[in-house]
Amino acid sequence: MVEIKYLVDPDWREPKLARWLGGIVKENTLNVYKSAYKRYWEWLDFPHSDALIKEAADDARLPYEDRQNLVRNRLLQFHKWLKKSAPKRDKWGNIRGYGLAPKMARTYMMAVRSFYAEFDFTVRLKGRSALRRPEVQQKRLLLSNLEVQNLIDHCASPRDRCIVAFLFQGGLIFRP
Repeated sequence: MVEIKYLVDPDWREPKLARWLGGIVKENTLNVYKSAYKRYWEWLDFPHSDALIKEAADDARLPYEDRQNLVRNRLLQFHKWLKKSAPKRDKWGNIRGYGLAPKMARTYMMAVRSFYAEFDFTVRLKGRSALRRPEVQQKRLLLSNLEVQNLIDHCASPRDRCIVAFLFQGGLIFRP
């Protein structure tokens, strides 16, 4: 497990980082990308962005048989680290647990993947051994017409009947 010793930020003015983040318009997306890169940067023990691109280029220049798929393997390990042992911090920087939610881990990994894609190092993550989509934790409640009618019949007040009918007509609780 990698222990993060101190909280520092990468230099966002580095040319490679400025190029990558320059095309992002939405502020929330920019914040997520910065957080993702910061986690990746800390996990790799604070490398310079030029060093990351150089390593990817060196690996890409090798003959196909000799390639190590450095970036792909690193991203998959990073994703695994995020899910299992990345420190969760509160707004004051105190550690309050370990391991991020599967969707957040995937979002962070995809953000770092876009960093490499900006410099033409595409990473394919399809296939059995690669990253799987996170499972949906909360399933929607789906009811048939008859079940909705039974709900309406058993409602005590007109207000409750109206709420159930509203949800049904809005498509929130309907299964064809």
